Amino acid sequence: MTGITDADRRALSPLFWTHVNPYGRFELDMNSHLDLAAPAPMVPGPRVPTS
Repeated sequence: MTGITDADRRALSPLFWTHVNPYGRFELDMNSHLDLAAPAPMVPGPRVPTS
C-alpha cells in the first residue's frame, strides 16, 4: 500500500480549509440603502503648459 502523494494532499486540502473565513463575518442589512447619490469627487482637468 502506498502513502498519500502530493496530488492526494492537494485534493484533500480544500476539505480541511473550507470552514475558514479569512475576512470575518459581516451582517447584511437588506432593508437599508446605500447613499450612492453622493457628489462625485473632484477630478482635476487636463494639464496645460506653463511656458
